[in-house]
Amino acid sequence: MACRVSELEDAWAAVHDALPSGWSVNEPSWHVEDSRWHVFVADHRRGRKRPDYVEGTRISKEAALRGLAGHLKVWQRRRSVSGRRPR
Repeated sequence: MACRVSELEDAWAAVHDALPSGWSVNEPSWHVEDSRWHVFVADHRRGRKRPDYVEGTRISKEAALRGLAGHLKVWQRRRSVSGRRPR
């Protein structure tokens, strides 16, 4: 599925706006086995035994990015309420 460049740029902006400090985002990748786009962000800072990560998976690249941005917002909200990483 193709989307306009501005829609894709807007979706990237949403991810970067929701991205926690020190985290990085990968390029979306197409997975043939489930016919979906996958994109994830992770905290790879040194000293962490296991990196935290959040993933978005959808039928289009733009939708995967927007889904990821939504997941990040929920993740951060849960983390701020509990004071620790959500599981």
